[in-house]
Order: sequence, then structure tokens, then C-alpha cells
Amino acid sequence: MTKAWTWVNEKWLEGNPPILGSMTQSTWLGSLVFDGARRINGKTPDLDLHCERLIKSAKCMNLNPPKTSEEIYHLCLEG
Repeated sequence: MTKAWTWVNEKWLEGNPPILGSMTQSTWLGSLVFDGARRINGKTPDLDLHCERLIKSAKCMNLNPPKTSEEIYHLCLEG
């Protein structure tokens, strides 16, 4: 199985923790944004654009992103 790391509650968790339940606000109200990025041979093509699009999507849904696209970019590189 592929090793996975997930950023939840301001910390990295190893594996695939269950983070969305039936009473989670984003599940219940549909206030969730997602943009899939990838890493290929150590390279992260267009990662900056993925992070910017994530922030733009959140703002379009009238959400207040708790992180900037730059902060998300660096978290992705760290992960």
C-alpha cells in the first residue's frame, strides 16, 4: 500500500484517517473544496496553480480559507 500523509487539525497524520463524518459541516452543508495535485518523480507540476485554484474555489463559495495558497503550497511540499 502507498504511504500516505494527511494534514488535519494543524498536524500531519500518517495513513488515511477518517476525517469526514455524517455530522461534519462540509459533508452536511456541502461546503468543501478540492483540487487534486500530483507528484511525479519528485516533481510537482503546476502545484502553485492547484493551490491558487483551491483558494479561488473556496472564495467563490463564500468560504474564508484559513491558509493562503503559498502556505498550502509549502504544506504540500512538506507532506
